[in-house]
Amino acid sequence: MRNGVIISDEPRINDEIRVSQVRLIGPNGEQVGVIATSVALNLAKEANLDLVEVAPNAKPPVAKLIDYGKFKYNEKIKARQARRNQSTAEIKEIRFRLKIDDHDFEVKKGHVERFLNAGDKVKVTIMLRAASSPARSVASNCCSAWPKRFPTWEPWSMRRSRKAATSS
Repeated sequence: MRNGVIISDEPRINDEIRVSQVRLIGPNGEQVGVIATSVALNLAKEANLDLVEVAPNAKPPVAKLIDYGKFKYNEKIKARQARRNQSTAEIKEIRFRLKIDDHDFEVKKGHVERFLNAGDKVKVTIMLRAASSPARSVASNCCSAWPKRFPTWEPWSMRRSRKAATSS
C-alpha cells in the first residue's frame, strides 16, 4: 500500500476503473472507440460481460469487454503450460584423476554423453595430487583431447581451480 492506494497486479475491472474516458475494444476484438467509462460500463452490463482495463498506462486507458472469470481461467492455464514446458539445465560434474584406467574413463565418458544428450551442462574436473603437480602439462593435454572425443563439446572454462589441483 502506497499513499492510501492498493498496489495490485490484477487489472481493474468494472467500477474500479476511475478514469473519465476509455478506448473500448468490443467482445470480438473490434475497436469501438474512445467513449465515456459510464457508457462502457452500461455496454458491459447489457452484454453480460465485464469491463477490464487491459492497458492502464495508455492515453486514454484501453478497456476490453470480456468475461473476466473465463479470462482468469485461461491465464492460469497458460501459466501452467509455460511452467510445464520450461526446462532447466543443471550443471553436472565429472571428476577424473590423472591416472585413470581405460574402462573407468569410458564409463565416465558415457556419463558425460548422457548428461549432454539430456541437455545438461557438464563440468569436467581433473584432480591432481600434490605429488603429481609436475604432471600439469599431461593434464592440460588431456583437457585439450576432450573436443576430439566429444564433437558437440564446447569448453566454457579451461581454468584450473586451486581446490581441484590440490585435493587428494
